[in-house]
Amino acid sequence: MEIERLDEKLPERLKNTEIQEILRKGKVKRGKNLTIFYIKGEGKVAFAVKREVKKACKRNRIKRLLKEAYRKNKIHFKNYNVVLIGYKDILKYKSYDVEKELLKTWLG
Repeated sequence: MEIERLDEKLPERLKNTEIQEILRKGKVKRGKNLTIFYIKGEGKVAFAVKREVKKACKRNRIKRLLKEAYRKNKIHFKNYNVVLIGYKDILKYKSYDVEKELLKTWLG
């Protein structure tokens, strides 16, 4: 019996070197409370929050909001590797507002 690797279960997750490449060479779309860095790819994603958000629990909440918005709209990102960066003001919004802003920023 073979043991499944964690990497095989999470094909959508970007590695650190891929994230650095996207941040250096990728295109950018900026919204009010989030920034999207992207490049053509296999549909992988990474989530980040700036350290200006001091408390870890708040940074994690922002990442959860971004993950949920991404999960619901994954179809729009299928041909791109994406890094989503959230800002502290996103904490004021509900999940559906974050989803709406993500789509507005991505689709223009």
